[in-house]
Order: sequence, then structure tokens, then C-alpha cells
Amino acid sequence: GQHLAHEYLSSICKLPVQDIADELEVRAGNVYLLPPHNLVSIENNKFKVSITKDRYERLSVIDLTLSTLGNVYGPRSVGIVLSG
Repeated sequence: GQHLAHEYLSSICKLPVQDIADELEVRAGNVYLLPPHNLVSIENNKFKVSITKDRYERLSVIDLTLSTLGNVYGPRSVGIVLSG
């Protein structure tokens, strides 16, 4: 799961790969991995992480993350979704 994704991306990517944690500062030039079953948003240049409450909330996890990324950083941001 998450560990394998981190290990694989670290082996092929020149940028630092980090698991997102609550209050972690967002920095340019990094790759961030979302924790499973968590809602992630960005406030004051820091990640805010909270556990999803139900199955329906889990469906919108990536929507919230990418929406706040775009709202905060606009054209200076890149979001890539890897699934599988």
C-alpha cells in the first residue's frame, strides 16, 4: 500500500517523497502521498489531515485535496493521481 508507493516513487523520482501528516509544511519541489482514508486540505501553507467519517466521505478525498491545492497555489501547483 502506502509504503510500497513511497518506496517506488522514491526510487524513480529525483524529488523528495513524503507522506502527508497533519501540520506538515507544504514546500515546492516535493512529492506528497496522501494517507489512505483521510481528508487532506491546505491551510496557511500546511496540510490539515482528518480521518474520514464514512464511506461517502472517502469518495471525495481527492476532490478536497486537489480543490484546496488549486485554490491556494493556483497555476503554481501540480496534482497527479496514481491509482491501482
